[in-house]
Amino acid sequence: YSAVANGSGVYSIAGLTPAAGDVVTAYLDTNGGNTAVTITRVAGAGGFLGLNLYQNEVIVRYEDAGPTTNTNLGQYDNDDDADINFTSNVGTLTVLNSNTLYVMTGKTLTPGGNVTTPNLKIVGTMDAGSNTITASGSGTPVTITGTFTPGTSTFQYTSTSATNITATTYNALSLLPAGTVTYTLGTGASQTIQTNGAFTIGNGTNAVTLTAATYNPTINITGDLTIAANAVYTKGTGITTFQKNAATQTLTDNTAAKQDLGTVQ
Repeated sequence: YSAVANGSGVYSIAGLTPAAGDVVTAYLDTNGGNTAVTITRVAGAGGFLGLNLYQNEVIVRYEDAGPTTNTNLGQYDNDDDADINFTSNVGTLTVLNSNTLYVMTGKTLTPGGNVTTPNLKIVGTMDAGSNTITASGSGTPVTITGTFTPGTSTFQYTSTSATNITATTYNALSLLPAGTVTYTLGTGASQTIQTNGAFTIGNGTNAVTLTAATYNPTINITGDLTIAANAVYTKGTGITTFQKNAATQTLTDNTAAKQDLGTVQ
């Protein structure tokens, strides 16, 4: 099914007869031009309104009780039309070409598998479960105005350009750039970054400078902290608290010079 939008961007598609649980994928079919896609799951027979498309965004929503999963997105993806900027195969979601994975307000994404995306915008809820969530974009690739539920997940930042690490509660947090780069903790003043699991700075090969001196966040670490070789940590005025939740909590600093974490308790 297809339609041509009018001059105001409004489109309407007649003749759809979806059944409850069917996945509908709406996208711009531009043969390599501008991209936009919205995926929803139908509550029952009949039409629905407001299936809006926004350029360079992969929007997940539903009309039924939810949540949306990677399997839902895999019903129709880049393997079916190259204008759709994501693949979701074998439960693994990969957003392509600097697009943003957007979880709509009032909606929940429970991926049920790993997610890799240049940018992530959570206005609704994302329940990460036990999966690995990777943000590969630079600048501030993760924006959370809704709810991020970390579960037992691992959240990775992998950009090769300057990146702000969004203040939220993570389980395991890994900062693993693929090149020489500076990462900044936080995006503004008076923020707290919490890790319920391991906190890993660097991959031991690429040089990463992690600075807390820009926004001076409070940092609460419940699991182990590992600073890899070739990493540099620039302390801020915020307090770093080790909140042991096991018999032991380990700080491993593999750098030659050893890093000053600032005020620690």
